[in-house]
Amino acid sequence: MLEPFSVTSLTTAIRSLDNALKWHLMTLDTFADEPKKAIAPPLPEDGRTTVAENGKQSNGSSKPKAESTEWGKRKGKTSVTVRVMFMKIGVIDTIHDRYSAEVLIQSKWREPALDGKKKLSEDIEWSDLWDPKLSVENVIGEPKSSVSNHVTYDETGRATVTQTRKVNGQFFEYMELNQFPFDSQDLTVTVTSDLDASVLELVEDAQESSGINSRAFSAEQEWLLKQKLNIWKKTNTKVVNKKPVKFSCFCVAAKASRRPQFFIWNIIVILMAICSMAFVSFSVSLNVPQSRLQLTFILVLTTVTFKFVVNKSLPKISYLTYMDKYILGSMIILITICVWHAIVGSIIYSSLPKAPLASTASTPDSTTVSAAVSPSSPFASSSSSPAVTPSSLVSDLFQLSTLAGDAAQNATACSTTPSSVSSGKPGPECLLIDKVALGIFCSIYVIFHLTFLALIIQAARSNDAPNVDESE
Repeated sequence: MLEPFSVTSLTTAIRSLDNALKWHLMTLDTFADEPKKAIAPPLPEDGRTTVAENGKQSNGSSKPKAESTEWGKRKGKTSVTVRVMFMKIGVIDTIHDRYSAEVLIQSKWREPALDGKKKLSEDIEWSDLWDPKLSVENVIGEPKSSVSNHVTYDETGRATVTQTRKVNGQFFEYMELNQFPFDSQDLTVTVTSDLDASVLELVEDAQESSGINSRAFSAEQEWLLKQKLNIWKKTNTKVVNKKPVKFSCFCVAAKASRRPQFFIWNIIVILMAICSMAFVSFSVSLNVPQSRLQLTFILVLTTVTFKFVVNKSLPKISYLTYMDKYILGSMIILITICVWHAIVGSIIYSSLPKAPLASTASTPDSTTVSAAVSPSSPFASSSSSPAVTPSSLVSDLFQLSTLAGDAAQNATACSTTPSSVSSGKPGPECLLIDKVALGIFCSIYVIFHLTFLALIIQAARSNDAPNVDESE
C-alpha cells in the first residue's frame, strides 16, 4: 500500500531539481570560457551527499582519477630505459645519405602515481600522467608513427609504464664512402627527448636487448646485414633561449657491408687486364717506336672511355674513394709507359745516320740503291727511254721514297759502330735500358696492386670495430 503523499517531500524534490538545473547551466557557461576549471555541484538542502570524497559516487560507479605527476612535480633525474628493434630495412640510398626502415622503440619508466591502483591500461587517462616526450632525431619528413602505452605492476604494486612507438619512414645517415666499394654503413636510429639531460637520462634496457629482423631486409642482393648491433649514448648540445642546453640521446646502429663482387668483376678485373696489356708493347722492336706509342695510346683512350662508363654506377662525391684511386692509378701507369716510349723513340731517331739520296756510296745499303737506279729504272740514262711525263715522275718519286724508308728502318739506333749499322738492329746498350725500364714498370705495377690489397684488408678490419660513446 502506497504511503500518503506529503507536501514537504514534493517541495524538497522540486528544490533539488531546481538546484541541479542551475548547476548544469553554470557548468556549461564556465567550460565555455575556462574549459580546464572544474565546478563542484551544490549540495541538496536535505543534507544528503551525492558526491563522495575523491570523486566516488555513493553507488560506486565512477573510477578514481590518477594523481597528476607532470614534469614540474617530479624530483631528481628520471631514468628511461630504451630498446630499439629494426622490424624491416629497405633501400639504402648512399647517394642521398638516407635509408628506409620500420623500427619499434620501446621505452620504460617508473610511474609512482599508479602505484597500488591495479588499473587496466584502458582505464587510465594517459594525458594526465608524466611523459618523457621521446622522438627520433634523424627521421626525415613526416613518417608514419603510432604510440601505445601499457602499465605493469610488480608484486609490491609498483607501476611501470611501457611505451611502444612504431616509426616507418626514411632516416638520415651520413654515408662514408671513402672505402667504396668495400665500405660498410651504420644504419643508425637516434632516440632523444625534449627534456634536457639534467632531468632525464636515456639508458639501455638490461632486461630486453635491442635486435634486428634480418629476414625482412630487402637489399640482400647488394648488402650484407650483420646481426650484431652497435649501441652507444651521446649528449647533444642545443641553444635554447640563448643558453646551451644538453639533451640525452640513445643510439642504436645496424651495420650493413656492401657486397663488392659486382664492382670487382665488372670494373677492377677489366681495368687490371687493360693495364696489364700495356707491357705487351715492350715486345715491339725499338726500331718502330711509333707502333709502341700507338698501342699505349689505344689503351689510354680505352681506359678513359671505361672511366666515363663506370662513373654512371659510382656515387658523385667530392672526395676520392678506393675505386677512384684504383682507376686513376691505372691511368697514371699507362701514361707513364706512353711517355717512356716517346722518349725512347726520340733518342732512336735523333741518332740515325744521315744518308743523302744522290750518292750510292754513302747509302746504308748499296745493293738496294743500285737496284733502284738500274737500267730498267726511269732514272737510268738511255737514248731509247720515253719522254718524262708528270704521272711517271710521281710514280718514280713514290718508289724512291719507299726504298729510302726501308733502308732507314734497317739502320742502327743506339750505336754508331759499322757492325751495328750493317746488322740493322738496336745496340745492346739500348736493349739493356729498355729491359731495365720494363722491370721498373712491372715493379710499380705489382706494388700498386699490393697497396690496394692492403687498403682493402684495413677497411675490412676497421668496419668490424664497434662504435664508442660520443658527445657533441
